[in-house]
Amino acid sequence: MKGRQTASEVERIGLRLQLRKRQAEAGDIVLLYGDESEALTHPYLARAWAKSGADLRVPAPGQAKKVALLGSLDHVTRHLIVHTSPTKRSSDFVAHLDQLDQLYGPMPGRSTKPVVLVEDNGPIHTSKLSLAALAARAHWLTVEWLPKPAPCSALLIPSVNSASC
Repeated sequence: MKGRQTASEVERIGLRLQLRKRQAEAGDIVLLYGDESEALTHPYLARAWAKSGADLRVPAPGQAKKVALLGSLDHVTRHLIVHTSPTKRSSDFVAHLDQLDQLYGPMPGRSTKPVVLVEDNGPIHTSKLSLAALAARAHWLTVEWLPKPAPCSALLIPSVNSASC
């Protein structure tokens, strides 16, 4: 990724995120880091200990599939909100936004803080459907876009292990 990002853009978003972190820690906003990944329901068994000649099969019900995980991590409370789906599409991102609506969106009788969602520029976040869903929530949800192509978001969250980047 080196050389494909402008240093000034990376520095600008770094400064903005530092400001947003301070605002969240002061209780002025809710700061969420969003990302998505995939998991295998039957991961590959690379190494295992067993007696010589023993069957190394691990019984697991069902078929091997990929499961998409779309999530947001609250910077202050460290609460993780996850939406699981068989696909990783814009409609799944919108379903995750619906989860955020229930937790942070305006509702009668509930005081709300502005919410800032940090996202990369992945196609499921920037599609027409996703941008329309974000625009519909613009009165309470602001998006801070990471530079294109975005570095691993774990690098922006100091207490998260970045070994997977």
